[in-house]
Amino acid sequence: MAVKSIAIALCIMLLCSSCTGMPLAANGDLLAAPILSSQQADVSEALQRILNLSDIIYKYPSSGDYRSSFLFYDLDNDGLQEAIVLYAHAFAPTEIRAKILRQSEQGEWFSFADIAGSGDEIDFISFAPIHQSEHKSMVIGWRDSAYQQTYLGIYTMRDLLETDFYDSYSAFVLNDFDDNGISELVTAKKQDNVYMLNFLKAAHSRLIMVDSKPLFSDATNIMQMMHGRLWDNSPGIYVDERIDNTFYGTEVFRVTGNSLIPISSGSADSTSPLWQNFSATFRDTNILSTDIAGDGAVEVPRIEDLPGAFDVISAELEPPPLIKYMRLENDSFHVRFNAVVNSDAGYMVFYPERWLENVTLVESSESKEWSFRKYDEEQSRIGAELLRIRVYSIEDFFDSNSDEFLLANRGLYLYYGYIPPTAEDEELAVSQPEVLNLFALL
Repeated sequence: MAVKSIAIALCIMLLCSSCTGMPLAANGDLLAAPILSSQQADVSEALQRILNLSDIIYKYPSSGDYRSSFLFYDLDNDGLQEAIVLYAHAFAPTEIRAKILRQSEQGEWFSFADIAGSGDEIDFISFAPIHQSEHKSMVIGWRDSAYQQTYLGIYTMRDLLETDFYDSYSAFVLNDFDDNGISELVTAKKQDNVYMLNFLKAAHSRLIMVDSKPLFSDATNIMQMMHGRLWDNSPGIYVDERIDNTFYGTEVFRVTGNSLIPISSGSADSTSPLWQNFSATFRDTNILSTDIAGDGAVEVPRIEDLPGAFDVISAELEPPPLIKYMRLENDSFHVRFNAVVNSDAGYMVFYPERWLENVTLVESSESKEWSFRKYDEEQSRIGAELLRIRVYSIEDFFDSNSDEFLLANRGLYLYYGYIPPTAEDEELAVSQPEVLNLFALL
């Protein structure tokens, strides 16, 4: 199993490259004599003619590739970039705005449009082809931190900058589901105490709802929504939910034509295959669905105790659960990968088939190293060590065992594995090449 990269939680926005960032002042918001690029300086001079810069609070997207309050993008597809400035007035800090500036034939910047968002923060800004494959619209996620509400705005430059879509949302996916070069939108939004999954497509210079499906009535939060290919290569939507504020589950919908077709559904009859698929995803830990292999297909987690978990607890720290990553195949879930995840240290280890029900995990309370050990179920006893993994910081003194081997390095951290000589004759033993394939950074 050669899995060398993974994203346990993926960002679901479609984002483009960023421009030069601008520093914050000591108070965290007001611009404090930044070093501007020549292009930014020209825009700043234009803003000085339009606004009183001493009254301006520059705003910065909290996620995505664009992290600057000054952005440049060709919104009207004429080969010239517009400037986008994210800000709020100091006397109205909860009324966030985006000002669009264009250049005259003489190269002077002038104010072309001003967008009023909802709230006081910007989650992200991105660009996507909503109406034409060669013409991208601007997508902004606005946030009202006081009311913990998020809003999605989609804006297209025509003769004027027009608002094609604006609504509150809990989660969304913007993706080209039918491979025609144009992105469609799926949002999750709470309506009348039930989350609805809404499918929207561009029509007549707007986004029009073409289908809507209810999510499980007991869903209390949407933890994540992502898209991925199903077993027949058709597109799907995966919705990770918190249920009754106590456990988690995943609903899955096929996206086809103008329809959302449920495959794993909490709104189905409890005797139907749709409900059986949904109940197979129930878990008591907030572990999200992910594309482990990076092949466009999504794996949904299910949680199980490691062998002898209660004996391990008495011996050391409580071990992490075994995560069984399931993939949909022919309308039902099948386990594709088994793994344990060290979220604190940022790595995961895949379980080979022969380890299932035979190998447990002990974490040292001092060094935090992981030790994989044989478990004798008949004797309820933790046995011989098969593998040990430890993380070192290059900033600290460390003396690695000469028999340890490097698994990976990232930033300041080195990840080492160790196979005890006594494990070589064990039927459950692993080799260095196998461990290298079983280990992956998060």
